[in-house]
Amino acid sequence: MAYGTIYSDTIQGSTANTAPVFNDGNSREIGQLTKVWVNFNTLSSTSSRASFNVSSLTDNGTGDTTISFTNRLSDVNYAALGTGGHTSADATSDMRFVTMSSNSSRTTSSCRLATSYANGAGGYDLDNVNIAIFR
Repeated sequence: MAYGTIYSDTIQGSTANTAPVFNDGNSREIGQLTKVWVNFNTLSSTSSRASFNVSSLTDNGTGDTTISFTNRLSDVNYAALGTGGHTSADATSDMRFVTMSSNSSRTTSSCRLATSYANGAGGYDLDNVNIAIFR
């Protein structure tokens, strides 16, 4: 059987609030689109610029944020990828890190993130944090 290319402007899943699944030729799942993503600021107040499947952001202190999901994930075996940046005049040249706070902070309904300097200077609030979660 020959397979071709599909051209489409929209791909829609059959279930509300669920990303479409990509299967191989044996109907085994080989991937999905991102389950959660958010672009947010933690500098003056924790606020989202844009997001998908995020119900709220909680500021737990300097460099410590919890992302709550609108729809639960199937389990805690997901990957959270993040970047962070700081554009104000007081920013130093150190890289910024966005990491999971700990394994215990990962649930099916939320995850807790830490933002910090590369030099280990501890938590730091950033004005541009981007997170994508895949499962």
